[in-house]
Amino acid sequence: MSKYPAITGKILAEGLENLKLEMLPSHLKYDILTEVGDILFKEQRYRDSAKAFAMANNKMKLIESGDYLFLQGRFVDAAKFYMFSEDRLRIEKAGLRCIEENEYQLAYDLFLKTGNFQMIEFIKLNFMEKSF
Repeated sequence: MSKYPAITGKILAEGLENLKLEMLPSHLKYDILTEVGDILFKEQRYRDSAKAFAMANNKMKLIESGDYLFLQGRFVDAAKFYMFSEDRLRIEKAGLRCIEENEYQLAYDLFLKTGNFQMIEFIKLNFMEKSF
C-alpha cells in the first residue's frame, strides 16, 4: 500500500523529471522517491527505477536492486543501478558483463564513471566505431 498515493501516482503518470520535488523536506523526498523506485522496479522499468533511487540518494536500494538483477543474469539491467552507485567494484564488474552482452556504450559509460581509462581505451579500440 502506498504511503503517498497522490504524489507517487502523479510522479508515475508524469515522469520523474516533471515534478518539482526540491521544496520537500529531504526525508519526504527520500521516502517518496524510494516508493516510486520500488513501484517502477516491480513494473520492470529498471532505468526509471534506478533514477528514482538515485534522486532519493538511496545507495542501499541501488546496490540491492543491482545485485538482485545481477544474480538473475540481467547484467545490463543491473548496470543501470550500479551506474548511480559509488561502488567501483560492482560498476566495473557490470562493465565487463556489458562487453560480453555487446552493450559497448553502456560498458564505456560504466568505466568512464570509475575513471578506468585503460578499459575505456580497450573498448574504443576493439568494440566501438572509429568515430572518436
